[in-house]
Amino acid sequence: AEAAAALAIAESDVAQHTQQGDAAAMFEARSRRDEQRARRAFAEEQLAKKNIAVMYFEDRSPKKELGYLADGLTESLIDELSAVPQLKVASRNGSATFKGKAAAGDSIARVLKAGTVVSGIVEPTSDGGVRVTVRLEDALKNSQIDKTQIVQPAGNLLGLQDSLAHRVSFFLRKR
Repeated sequence: AEAAAALAIAESDVAQHTQQGDAAAMFEARSRRDEQRARRAFAEEQLAKKNIAVMYFEDRSPKKELGYLADGLTESLIDELSAVPQLKVASRNGSATFKGKAAAGDSIARVLKAGTVVSGIVEPTSDGGVRVTVRLEDALKNSQIDKTQIVQPAGNLLGLQDSLAHRVSFFLRKR
């Protein structure tokens, strides 16, 4: 609110000095206005980076038998990241609107008001295990920030969900 008020004052000063024809004062007022705009843009960008949307992970198994793990991992990540006070995480319902749909990062950013998007793929490995690929993306710039793969050997896949969620959450927190 302070930044918006400062920008409004700067805009008013520019208009006033333009009407008065005072070139030096007009130049100074424009400089202050531009500085206020830059500060506001920087503040909005920093805020947006802390707004995160965790998209439902894609099940890439041939018969879609890992869908439960992909959904469970997504929901566990939403819960884990929601516990971080500095982050604002989009709800499950918000993320669910994009489940199974191809959407550009900037579209997700607009709808969910998130500057950072987490997406992933769950797929089987040749030995019966699971590979989870997680991407962290800057939704405003439509660019990948980082990516990691976690491979879990065969076993009780439901029991692995918490382990995978913790490992993925650790990866995201260090970013």
